[in-house]
Amino acid sequence: MGGFPVAGQTLEKIGRTTGWTAGPVHGTCVTITDSTSGFTFICQDTVDAGSDHGDSGSPVFIWQTSSTISPMGVLWGGTNFGTQFIFSHWSNIEYELGDMEFLP
Repeated sequence: MGGFPVAGQTLEKIGRTTGWTAGPVHGTCVTITDSTSGFTFICQDTVDAGSDHGDSGSPVFIWQTSSTISPMGVLWGGTNFGTQFIFSHWSNIEYELGDMEFLP
């Protein structure tokens, strides 16, 4: 997997609504309170790239080569009128759900 995100590092996602977008990591391990549900999410990451309703569940990754990516996590929300997305890093997902395995 792609390790932990670093501020300024470029991450990408492919969403159902907005398609393929990429941008720099804006915040790492930040606490975010969802304005709709009121739930607080600890140690989430934000990326300055487009997203919109329907993109939730999109893979977030680092593009390594023309045929290789490193998965980073799963997009679950956005802020700033669609100019920033929020995702959960794989380590946080594994903490909640247990070990995961990626197959080619």
